Amino acid sequence: MFFHVRRGFGRIRTDKHPGGFFVHYSEVQDSAQILVPRELVSFRLAQGPKGPFATKVKRLGLRMRGVLHHGRRGEWLVCDDDGQVYDLDFDDLLAGEGTFGQLRAGWQVQFSPLFEQGTSMAKEVVVCDTRPLLAQMARLDLWPEKLQALVALASPEPWAAGPSSKPWPLLENYLFETFRLLHQLGGLQFPARSRDLALWNTGLLTHQGEEIVCRLEAIQSPAAPKGYLASPAWRLSGFSPLSDRRLPELPVAPPLALPLLLREHGSGAFFPEAFFLQSTLEADWPHIMERSERLPRAWRSMPEGMLLPTLQEALRWTLKRWQRQPSLAVPQYYENDFQWLLPLEAGPGSMPEAAWVLGKTGQQGRISTVLPLEWAYQNARLLGVQDDTWLGRAWQPAADHLTSRLQALIQP
Repeated sequence: MFFHVRRGFGRIRTDKHPGGFFVHYSEVQDSAQILVPRELVSFRLAQGPKGPFATKVKRLGLRMRGVLHHGRRGEWLVCDDDGQVYDLDFDDLLAGEGTFGQLRAGWQVQFSPLFEQGTSMAKEVVVCDTRPLLAQMARLDLWPEKLQALVALASPEPWAAGPSSKPWPLLENYLFETFRLLHQLGGLQFPARSRDLALWNTGLLTHQGEEIVCRLEAIQSPAAPKGYLASPAWRLSGFSPLSDRRLPELPVAPPLALPLLLREHGSGAFFPEAFFLQSTLEADWPHIMERSERLPRAWRSMPEGMLLPTLQEALRWTLKRWQRQPSLAVPQYYENDFQWLLPLEAGPGSMPEAAWVLGKTGQQGRISTVLPLEWAYQNARLLGVQDDTWLGRAWQPAADHLTSRLQALIQP
C-alpha cells in the first residue's frame, strides 16, 4: 500500500500486481477514509477512463475517529466517541502539524489506537478536513477584519448571534453557505483570461444599493489536482462593490445563488403548496421533546405529560394561522433541500420564541424538529433578507442588542 495523505489518493499493491491499482479516499467504506502506508485492505476493481481502479475498499485493521483536547499539562490528547483518551505525539501526525496551521482543540482526527504498557496512544494521526469549502479553497487571511469591513460596507442586517468566540457568526455562516452553493451550481465568475481572479456574488448590497462581490486571487494554479489536505489555490483578498476600480470590466454581474438554486430545484419548491391545505401534520414529538432547550423558556421544565399536549395545542394554533396567512411559511435551505419555518408561540398574540421546521415525506408534510430563532434565521437568510417576515421581526430585537454589545467589544 502506498498512499499520499495530503492528496488523498495512492496505489494498492498486490503480489500479482506490484505496480498496484489507483485508489481514492472516497472509495474507502469506513468513517475514517484516509488510508495509511502499509495498511492491509480488501477491495474490488472497477474500470475507469484511465484504467482499473480500486473500489469498495475495506480496511482489515482498526482505524478510529476522535477529537483533539488539551491535557492538564498542556499536552495533546485524542478522545474517541466512547470517551477513551489517547496520548498524542507530534511525530505521529502523518501530514505534519502545519496542515491547517497550529493544532486546535475540537478538531477531528483519524488515528490507529495502540495499547502498550497500560498507556493508550494515538498513532498515524490524520487531521480531518471539516472546514467549509471556502476555507478549503482559499486562504482567509485577516478574516475577522475582512468581515468587519463587509459589515460596514453592506446595508445593516442583524448578523449578531448568541455568545460566540467569533464576532459575526451568522454572517460567516451565510458567506460559507452562499459560496458552497455558487461553487456547486457554477456561479463563480473568472473575468481574467489567465484565470488568476475569481469573483462571486455575496448577495449583499451596499448602502447605495450596489451589489457586493468577493475577490479571490490565485496563489497557485487553480487547475492543480485537489487533494484531501491540499493547500488552498486562492487567497480571499476582500469584498468590493461592483464599481470598485480594482475589478475588471464585467459584461454581466456574477450571478446570485438564489436564482441558480430555484432553477436547479424548480420554483415550485419555494412554497409548500402540497401541505398548505392539510389540516393536520405529522410531528416527531419524541425528538422535539428530547430537545427541550430549544423550546420557549416557560415550557422547558414541564413534565412530559403536560409538555406534549401543550406542544400539540401550539402546533394547532400555528396551522390555523398559516391557513389564514400563507406567508407565515418562511423557506429555508438545509442539507440540499427546501424546508419551511413556521412560528412557535408560547400563546396567542405572543412573540415567536422558536420555529417549527416543516419538511416533506413523500406527499405528507411533517414537523421534524424545532429550532431556536438564531438557527432558524441563519438557515432562512441564505434564501433572502427576512425584514418583512415574522422571523425577521422576532430575531431583530435580540440581534440589535447583541450587535451593540459586539461593536463595543471590537472597537479599539
